[in-house]
Amino acid sequence: MFKKINKKIVFIFFCVITLVVVTSVVTWAVRSNPTEPVESIIIEANTFDDPGSFKLEESSKWTSNNTALVNFNLSTVPQLDGNDKDVVLIMDTSTPYINSDIDLEKNTISSVINYILDNTNNRIALITYNSTSEILSNFTNNKNNLLDSIDEITSSGNSSYTAALLNLESLLNNYQKDENRDLNVVFFTYRYPNADDNNRIAIYEKLKQKYPYININGVQLRLDLHQPLIDITDKQLLATDTTLYNYLLEASLDTLKYEKFEVKYYVDTNYTVNNSNDINVSIGSVNLTEEDNKQVIIWNIDNDLITGDVANMTVNLNLKNEFVDVSGLYTTNDHINIQAKVVSNILQVKESDRTPVLKNYYTVSYDTNAPTGCSLSNINSEEHAIYKKKKKNQTNLSCSGYIFKG
Repeated sequence: MFKKINKKIVFIFFCVITLVVVTSVVTWAVRSNPTEPVESIIIEANTFDDPGSFKLEESSKWTSNNTALVNFNLSTVPQLDGNDKDVVLIMDTSTPYINSDIDLEKNTISSVINYILDNTNNRIALITYNSTSEILSNFTNNKNNLLDSIDEITSSGNSSYTAALLNLESLLNNYQKDENRDLNVVFFTYRYPNADDNNRIAIYEKLKQKYPYININGVQLRLDLHQPLIDITDKQLLATDTTLYNYLLEASLDTLKYEKFEVKYYVDTNYTVNNSNDINVSIGSVNLTEEDNKQVIIWNIDNDLITGDVANMTVNLNLKNEFVDVSGLYTTNDHINIQAKVVSNILQVKESDRTPVLKNYYTVSYDTNAPTGCSLSNINSEEHAIYKKKKKNQTNLSCSGYIFKG
């Protein structure tokens, strides 16, 4: 904005203070002599696609000028027992509490079907239920027919577990058990039943008596596990949007457990962890201890983690006082040791010194909208600590032929 005054132009100066936070595209860094910030690293078994293998992603971020949050996301690959599977997928098609849940169910179960039938010896049957129930498909290994049936599903009406179990009984009337095949039923629900369900327990008990080899597993989306589902299933899994796929696979395929899974996180000596309350895990237990004058967090998931599952740990770190006002790059790990073993597998051991790297000082630069021909050379960039207020630079600006305001 310009205005002539006494043959001079008044230039309104806008000062923009920019905190330049550079997020590195590097996905890992070793601990020694980091040269740039690193947001996350990945530690994985030698071949992550192998059954029973794992991947641990660690990321970190500042939460204040002297505290950081470290997040560990663990992913694992399903490992199955040796038998082929006959799987009955029972889908909830009642009116969901959240409209998008029916699409989530359809998309996720379609992915599960694709995975299960990659082994063409496996077979899947499909039942839907709302106020009533329908057998959409008997046992088949034809992916396309099953997926086409799911595409046509819409949601409506109430939810009757009894109707679904009656159709399960009808489906199995002529079932012939093969000693080398397992029969698994996955009963999925995203809401509480509100139709006539007075006979559900009697039908469930009848099925278990007539087919003693059957496994009936319940998978519920969100909410709290409710008693009607517990009444008619042998095992229940409470899924989120994120874990639904893994839990449906677990319920379908008898995935094996890890008899040992332990993560030892050696905290970098730049930081301290106050106590175990600063550590949260989604599964398993944690112990905060010391080795060689270093704090060590031991995350133990022995016999709790099933192959194909995901798990999470978060840790609050405190930067030591002597480093709070010292510009630098701060690694969060000294190193990490992971040990994992599925029954009948060899022990997998992974040791890594890869680590996220946090930078605690960044460049503050000033961007001026100076007119053409006016060069402002006396506005220097500055280094300032994160999470600290920066007062605007008060340098008097001058440029021949212009008056600066603002």
